[in-house]
Amino acid sequence: MEEEGLSFEQFDRNVEKPNNSKELDSVILKQTLNTINSDAGIKPIPIKNEELSEKDKESLKERLFKNDDISDDEDEYIKNKKKEIENIKPHYSSEDEMIKFSIQDLKTFIEKLEQSNLELALEFQNDPDPVYYESINENIQVIEKKKRVLKDLEDILVKKEESVGHRFLFGGSSCMVAACVTNPIDVLKTRLQIHGELNKMNTGGSGSFIGSTINVIRSEGIAGLYKGLTPSLLREGSYSTIRMGGYDIIKGYFIDQNGKTNLLSKILSGGISGAIGASIANPSDLIKVRMQASSKGIKYKSIGEAFRQIITKEGWGGLYKGVWPTTQRAALLTASQIPSYDHVKHLLLDHGIIKEEGLRAHVISSIFAGLVASITTSPVDLVKTRIMNQPVDANGKGLLYSSSFDCFKKTYRAEGFFGLYKGFLPNWFRIGPHTIVTFIAYEYLRKIGGISPV
Repeated sequence: MEEEGLSFEQFDRNVEKPNNSKELDSVILKQTLNTINSDAGIKPIPIKNEELSEKDKESLKERLFKNDDISDDEDEYIKNKKKEIENIKPHYSSEDEMIKFSIQDLKTFIEKLEQSNLELALEFQNDPDPVYYESINENIQVIEKKKRVLKDLEDILVKKEESVGHRFLFGGSSCMVAACVTNPIDVLKTRLQIHGELNKMNTGGSGSFIGSTINVIRSEGIAGLYKGLTPSLLREGSYSTIRMGGYDIIKGYFIDQNGKTNLLSKILSGGISGAIGASIANPSDLIKVRMQASSKGIKYKSIGEAFRQIITKEGWGGLYKGVWPTTQRAALLTASQIPSYDHVKHLLLDHGIIKEEGLRAHVISSIFAGLVASITTSPVDLVKTRIMNQPVDANGKGLLYSSSFDCFKKTYRAEGFFGLYKGFLPNWFRIGPHTIVTFIAYEYLRKIGGISPV
């Protein structure tokens, strides 16, 4: 028995629409794809205020091909469409692929129907049979309906392309929020990384996380824990904007025909976006490290003064001191943090361990991602900190280390393997909460901005 159809007007009246207009995309997409097939007598898929599941996408894709207005041989049409779609690489996701495919099909269908109307009009001139007139009117109504559908789809695609800029904006903003929360831990991590530098036996001082915290508060007050916050925000606003937004864009080029991306592609995307962001934002990172490392008053009164002093004493190249270990660290961090979050979250959701996208999935994935990132980056982070903070001669040349490898070698010889993991605990305490806050904020901003989750 043929399934019950639903007219465009009925469908439009009955569709359940969310209050927030920015959440309409997935609803309009379902409505649109159902409407394309409504004349064929196919019962529409129920509309819910949620993102399309993979099962829904496959079902919609299958139904999209069942357009008997375009082909008399439905089975052959579906077969050919499946072959065609295998050769199309999606721009951002499988949903975008469906939209683009729908647009092309609709344009073809409208052109054919308009051509058919022209032929009917010529026939009507020669033979004013009422049947021709009724057919022309029916075709006009169908064309108008299809044009409305076409406009909906084109609007969705434009919104998605415009959202690229928002991905960068939301990425940087979420990391800036996280930086405000974790700056005290960042200060403590930096102090621990330079504590007992190149000494095999550390005597005195505060070489523990708790001891360092007490020492900073006692000697510098609570404000000491917020040293370097301004350059830290500047750094996140530049470096993290590029790495977070860039990850999404680069990953889009690796999506397969099923809308999936493998772990290796995610790691590569993270490494590239992180390296680019860090190399550009190195000056702000340098200033942040020096301000946080200084326990004797304020090293620079402002970011502007920091730039002037560094350029005067060390030249323009001084702003890019430590750029190699910074870039290495950023590449490792982004290649481990974002892909592990991305991959773990989708494993949890795909295997039904967590039933739906939400805070629980974000927190669990973030905790795991923070641990992976801390283990991966701690040695490089220590080398970066020491290179940036080392004293320099009149020519701006470092007095302790000649290169990143030299720093790594000397640290290992003087302090052993675990010397490379000095400050690991505060590094994890920083990256863990930083990762959690970042991704919760990032996912929320993407949601209210009408962008699909990571």
